[in-house]
Amino acid sequence: MGDGFTCARRTSGALSCWGSNDHGQLGDGSKTARKTPKDVSGIINVVQLALGAKHVCARTQDGSVYCFGHNGYGQLGDGSFTDRMAPTLVVGASAPADLRAGDHHVCGRFADGTVRCWGMNAFGQLGDGTSEHRPKPTVFTAAFVECPAEPGTRTKLVCGGDLVGNVVTLEDLFHD
Repeated sequence: MGDGFTCARRTSGALSCWGSNDHGQLGDGSKTARKTPKDVSGIINVVQLALGAKHVCARTQDGSVYCFGHNGYGQLGDGSFTDRMAPTLVVGASAPADLRAGDHHVCGRFADGTVRCWGMNAFGQLGDGTSEHRPKPTVFTAAFVECPAEPGTRTKLVCGGDLVGNVVTLEDLFHD
């Protein structure tokens, strides 16, 4: 769930959203709030959703990633900082194995082992060694190593620093 809105994937692979819509985060081409689910046009075969505070990203069966809603930090990944009221293709994020959203950023894990993130980066949360907002997917450059596990938990955990001193784990990025 986002901040005041919700989206759901239907069994058919269609996407429906409802609730607050001040940035176009319902993806219906308007900024009209909806009290009941409304289908999002222009996107089919959705297999995964990632909702941020006021934006939505969806991974489709063919590996495409589409985002819509608030884009003040580049969290839609389309190379701009312009809000989008309808699904927009993310450039450079083809075929992620997993997709996760923070309030104002998104990260994808890819089959080649890379993690690419885009959007707000004020605190270095994109892991690229800067604090610049990124409107396009950027490779997460933190070095990861095997860390000791807590007693009674997993025996292996991959973790690293985000180059500004924050400890980040892949488990943190991709944990249900």
